[in-house]
Amino acid sequence: MGKIKNYLRNIYRLALPAEKQENLVWKEVLSFFEKEGWPVRLYEDRKIAAIRLPLSRDRDREFFFGISEHNFFCMVDVVSGFPDAVINDLFILATHYNNILNEGSVQVGVEERNVLFTATIQVIIPLLYRGVIEDQIFRHVSAAEDAFDIFEKLVYDGEEPAIIMADLYLKSKERSERESVQ
Repeated sequence: MGKIKNYLRNIYRLALPAEKQENLVWKEVLSFFEKEGWPVRLYEDRKIAAIRLPLSRDRDREFFFGISEHNFFCMVDVVSGFPDAVINDLFILATHYNNILNEGSVQVGVEERNVLFTATIQVIIPLLYRGVIEDQIFRHVSAAEDAFDIFEKLVYDGEEPAIIMADLYLKSKERSERESVQ
């Protein structure tokens, strides 16, 4: 009986206009933050939620989650205010990092002097499948930790992009070996 109910729910949701679909997913995003008890700032008119989360090096970053153009997005400013001297290396590192990312992308904003890490999925996916929003948020925060770490090594520690990517590869290899043992 549960499968039939779920099937009918999905048919109903697919028949809704795009704006109502977005509103349903937005309510699920808000429900997730309420359930987790995270202190979130809401921009209801733009369907954006902002939350400060700790990353590495004892620094917090403001994450943004929301609905835009029929997509659910996650975004964080990984590095802000970088010097001119590292611009070329930022592009090199961003290109290499984007090549290994499974989800999302890193963009370097030269005029804004920032590096953004974003991930988007179409609203239809969380509309039809339960748990997608939670998974997307947790995966984005986890991947942002790596992005934050590697770009800080470049900007603040002066490491070369090739060394940073080699370290990231070793770190991910060790992580996968630990997970396969468990």
